[in-house]
Amino acid sequence: MPKMGDTEELTLENVAKLVQSIQTSLEVSNQNMTQMNQNMAEMNLNMVQMKSDIINTVSDTTANMVKQEISNLKESFGNTIVKVNKNVKENTVKTQHNSNTIHELVKKDKRNNLILYNFPCTGNWRERETAVLSLFQDTMQTSCTSKDIDFIKNLRKTPNPPVLVGLTTWRMKMEILNKRKNLKDSKISLDEDYTPEVVKKRKQLRATMKSLKEGGLKNVQLRHAMLYVDGKPWNEDSKDDISNVPGSSNLNNMQKLQPRSSKKHLSLLSQNKVSSPRQKSNKRNREGDLTLSLQKNKSTKLTQPLMVDFLSDARASVSSDHSLSQTDSDSEDLVSLGAAQCDKNLMDKTLVPDDSADVTSPNDSFNSVMEKSAVDMEE
Repeated sequence: MPKMGDTEELTLENVAKLVQSIQTSLEVSNQNMTQMNQNMAEMNLNMVQMKSDIINTVSDTTANMVKQEISNLKESFGNTIVKVNKNVKENTVKTQHNSNTIHELVKKDKRNNLILYNFPCTGNWRERETAVLSLFQDTMQTSCTSKDIDFIKNLRKTPNPPVLVGLTTWRMKMEILNKRKNLKDSKISLDEDYTPEVVKKRKQLRATMKSLKEGGLKNVQLRHAMLYVDGKPWNEDSKDDISNVPGSSNLNNMQKLQPRSSKKHLSLLSQNKVSSPRQKSNKRNREGDLTLSLQKNKSTKLTQPLMVDFLSDARASVSSDHSLSQTDSDSEDLVSLGAAQCDKNLMDKTLVPDDSADVTSPNDSFNSVMEKSAVDMEE
């Protein structure tokens, strides 16, 4: 049997070994735990990185998807806008074409029409036709017959309304328009059947024409939808050039003008207007009459009343025609200049009766001025 001491020694030794073995195992376990903790930390980092990568990937994908969708929407919207603009342009062209077509149809429909104003036209169609024919044939002296009239109707249901007369030909319409001067002694007037656009334009131009005439311009005419000043078309750009148009100054200002060279004045006026053959013929006739009058009165002793009568006749002969041209206005200005010079000489000297010898000086002055005016006109 073993001894008690040996058993205990063996036991303690074994215990020591066992404890050492346990310590070793614990150290290994601790190392393993530390390694596991490190691995867990790395795993956590990896998970965080993976999470971030997933989020970024999802965000980039979503952003790209959104951008692609926006791009698709822009492209679709752009194509839609292009189509809409194309349709709008086509519709605008069609509308303008239709508007022009309608305007031409209305213009064509009104082409042969006339409107009578202040014309007492009552009764049935036959009575109105008889009244209109009487006006055209008897009063206006035209060749219009019942075959030339298409229709007659009142434009409004009011007393004495405007009367619309439709003619069968444009030629007859123009013949009647050319004879409307025969209505100047009556209250009846007639005009063309204008389109609404032309009526509106003419209303504006009438106010402008009134302003121009009040400003001193005499030869201002309204033809269709255009103003003419001294035979030249007038527009808004012509406002600054009104002062250059002969006759545009006020009559009160013309009385204040100082006498100047007639020849120079005529040369300045002739720069703005070229006379037609008819105007030149009228000018030569007036010049011949004025020269003949001067020759007849050259040896006559003119008293102040005779001189005033002569000047009045000269002015009347120049301004008798309502359609004065630029050359006619020049002649009238020339006579006015001669009259102004004569009036100046008359203010300086006193006229005496016909049988007095002292009348020679003012008469000679008057005759010399008028002779010089006639020579300037001939030149």
